[in-house]
Amino acid sequence: MDTPEEVLQYAATCAEAADLANWHFELTNRYTSRLGTCQPRGLRIVFSRRFVEQCLPWPSPYLRELILHELAHALAYIFYRAGGHGRPWRRMCAALGLPNARATISLPPDLRCAVSPRMPPRYVLCHDESGEVYRLYRRIPHGLASTLHYRYIKGRKEETLHHRVLRPYTPENAADE
Repeated sequence: MDTPEEVLQYAATCAEAADLANWHFELTNRYTSRLGTCQPRGLRIVFSRRFVEQCLPWPSPYLRELILHELAHALAYIFYRAGGHGRPWRRMCAALGLPNARATISLPPDLRCAVSPRMPPRYVLCHDESGEVYRLYRRIPHGLASTLHYRYIKGRKEETLHHRVLRPYTPENAADE
């Protein structure tokens, strides 16, 4: 496999061998943190263009594992109506030749850094008056926004209770980091 199109052709060939001939395969530029997804209702599997292009100079087991991983999701949905990485998915992985499959693909560090560079933060937890930055977040932590008013930093209750706010990240408001 030398080009992204050849990767998609290989995926289609694997799908035909697994009786999934009517499935479609695509590349997207939108995925920054995921390598691929199986969308069973649309009969399609989408791969990260960045990952595919970065993997081409490397040995092909990484691409093969990703393709089989997503095909196992498709088969698990067809046979068990199951999503996720549970027992039905693991059964399908074993049937496709991935007996010790995991939810994530183990990539060498060089390839991992090339494929998924660290995303910049999107939110800043800071003091509403002084602007002191307490923490940076890529996404809003579950439950933080609704309980932020009642939380405080241990040992600094007087100054932080009712004074912490979550703001969009900008280099200016994160200068105190």
